[in-house]
Amino acid sequence: MNDQTARLARPIALALGLAVGVASVAACGDDDTTTADGDAPAEGAGGLVIDPGDGGDYHPEIDPADFVATIDNPYLPLVPGSRWVYEGTDDGETERIDVVVTNDHRQVMGVSTTVVRDTVYVDGELAEDTFDWYAQDRDGNVWYLGEDTREYENGEPPRASPSATSTTCWSSRNGTRSSPRSPRTSTSPPG
Repeated sequence: MNDQTARLARPIALALGLAVGVASVAACGDDDTTTADGDAPAEGAGGLVIDPGDGGDYHPEIDPADFVATIDNPYLPLVPGSRWVYEGTDDGETERIDVVVTNDHRQVMGVSTTVVRDTVYVDGELAEDTFDWYAQDRDGNVWYLGEDTREYENGEPPRASPSATSTTCWSSRNGTRSSPRSPRTSTSPPG
């Protein structure tokens, strides 16, 4: 695996562990990649950030009746039993990320979510174990409704880590993603 592929593996896996959000395509923000004042998107420490025009005030309305049982968005289909494995080397350490769509469901804000398990190994030792909660609305947008993460050090038992319970949305129109501005913290157990 070349260095570029290795650098992409973690962000791809994290994208599955971060984000999904709005009850309608309009709530995801428009497809314009300029900011509210017409400027080009800003470059941040985490990469390109697209301002959806909400001024950082992101508080979507969640209505469980707006959600469906199956996540079949063509840009992020989450079929139970699906598995992705990402491997790479960074600073001499080998990292493997296993992402599995489980058969489990979790109620989040009244919405039945699909549980996706994201497990990170560094040099063969468990480093992080995360349960991500996704749901799809009637418009086909996939929402990331939170996570529960356990971090390990040298393979030692986990300590609870604050997890971002937030929303982000993948548009069913073009595969773009709108990110949350102010995630809430949760330390609830997985499942």
